[in-house]
Formats: sequence, structure tokens, C-alpha cells
Amino acid sequence: MSQPPDDHLKALWQGQEPEIPNMTVQAVRMLVKDNQARERRNVVCCLIVAAVVVCIFVVQAWTAMNTLLRVADIVMLAWAPMMLWMQYRRWPRRTPGVEASAQGLVDFYRAEVVRQAPDLRLIGLSLAPLAVGMGLLIAAVWDKAQRLHPSPLWFLGALVVLWVVVVVTQLRRSRRRLTERLRDIDALRG
Repeated sequence: MSQPPDDHLKALWQGQEPEIPNMTVQAVRMLVKDNQARERRNVVCCLIVAAVVVCIFVVQAWTAMNTLLRVADIVMLAWAPMMLWMQYRRWPRRTPGVEASAQGLVDFYRAEVVRQAPDLRLIGLSLAPLAVGMGLLIAAVWDKAQRLHPSPLWFLGALVVLWVVVVVTQLRRSRRRLTERLRDIDALRG
């Protein structure tokens, strides 16, 4: 354990808050570059998942046993263009040139983080065709599913509820992380 300092000035000096050094232009540029790389990876992964889901819906529509199932799968495909639009909007913009100041880069970084945040209107718009398609799918299999014991509709309902809980939890977590990131970025401004 350290002894208290004898000198009053030394005690005052040791008790003060440490200074937070301003970030250099290169350090801010690294933050922007890391953010862009992370967003590119996220967008590419989302596009791969979307391509797999589209293939599944196309195969399901092609091999559907009746017309209502086929219509349900085709309606669910309407989700894909909205997903493409959301990913296009999230793609990182060009970084300002070498003439940009640290403050300009921080402002650009903050604007990019805000722009890449999930948009609830677009998410809801992309989920609408899935909800309609799911309703058509349930209508198509209702009679057969009711005769089975135990009914798979309860299982399907439980999966939908679980999915909604996961989506809401992820959106809340994303909002909280966005708020923390914006607070950290604002702290960079000094």
C-alpha cells in the first residue's frame, strides 16, 4: 500500500483526473476503416443468407403440393427485394480524402453509424410479406394439421413466438449498442 504524499501539490497532482488525449487523424481513420470492414462483412453475410432463403422459397414454390402453398411461397419471396434494399442502404460510403480533419472524420464516422442502424419501418415492411405468406401457408395445411396428433400448428406457433422474442431482443440490443457507440463517438469530439 502506498503512503500518502507529504507534499500538498503532489497530492493534488496525483488526485486529478487523467487527461484524455485527442485522437490523431490516423487513429480516427483506423476506426472508420474498421467500421467499414465490419459493415461490409455483415452485408455480405446477410446477402448470402438471403440468397439461401430465396433458393429455399423457390424450391418450395416449385415443388408445392397445391396452389395455395405455391402462392404462399411466392408471396414470401416478396421479402427479398426489401432485404436487398436494406443491405444496399447499409453498404459503407467512401471515406473522406486525406485532406479531412480529425473532426471531419469523426463526424463522418458518426453519420455512418447512424445511417447503418436498423430501420424499424424497413424491417416491418420486409416482414409483412412473410406474415402474409405464413398466414396462407397455415390456411393451406389447416385441415391436415388439425387431424394429426399432436397438432404441428402448436409447434409452429411456438416457433413464431420464439422468433418474435428473438427479433425484439436483438433490436433492443442493437439500439442499446448504437446509443453506446454514439456516446463513445461523441466523446472523441472532445
